[in-house]
Amino acid sequence: MKWGISFAARRRGLDVGAPTFIPFVRAWVALKEQPHDAKTEAYIGLAGPFVGTLDALVCYFAAFVLQRRIISTRLGVANKE
Repeated sequence: MKWGISFAARRRGLDVGAPTFIPFVRAWVALKEQPHDAKTEAYIGLAGPFVGTLDALVCYFAAFVLQRRIISTRLGVANKE
């Protein structure tokens, strides 16, 4: 999620620091410049959840495909090559 915010801020021309993550506490991206208008701030703020949702969908479908492959292999249904 923080990568989306960092990418969006850089795309809008803002100087940002590296995303910081402290396990079990929080994560943040240090903006070295503040957004100049509400549209830029909304773009940056919505980029995090959007990218996080895409990441979650990729993980979900990867798990779905891998689970089917693992189950079919264990049952002996997999194609033998």
